[in-house]
Amino acid sequence: PDFMQTFVAAFNDDPDLALAYSDYEKIDDSGNMIGSVSLGDPCDLVNFNTVGCSFMYSRRLAAAVGGYDHRLFLVEDYDYWLRCLPRGKFDKISKVLYQYRLHPGSLTQRKERQIEARLLECLSKNLWLYRGSPVLSRAIIGRIERLLPKLEGQSWDVMFVSSRLLVAGQPR
Repeated sequence: PDFMQTFVAAFNDDPDLALAYSDYEKIDDSGNMIGSVSLGDPCDLVNFNTVGCSFMYSRRLAAAVGGYDHRLFLVEDYDYWLRCLPRGKFDKISKVLYQYRLHPGSLTQRKERQIEARLLECLSKNLWLYRGSPVLSRAIIGRIERLLPKLEGQSWDVMFVSSRLLVAGQPR
């Protein structure tokens, strides 16, 4: 119930804030809480989607970044956050502001292999944004290495992108 006022207060308190996100609870089909998730810090974004589904971003950031890349369906939000991070200040609100329902028919459950493949495309597309930061480049490489075993049997296109990422992303 206090979702909007919490986010608006965060932006009013910090005029430099570009994007804020919050923690969440997991619920089952019946609405029973089955766990809570405390998302990572903004610097962890390169390792996993720390933003989740509860967020607010400024008009200034939206104008600078542009729209979502619909070609990356299933990971278009993660792609957007990766493009946003170098352009503005992120802040995590350490408060549960939404519930995420888990069920067998969800898109996340049904499309797990496709999501993994799209993550490689997403990382490949955004690698250049992080080239100046050796720590982030190592994190991206680690992420790719963890994804590769899950992609056995994927198309040659995915494997080509993966190899290109590993070569291009080597820290200097």
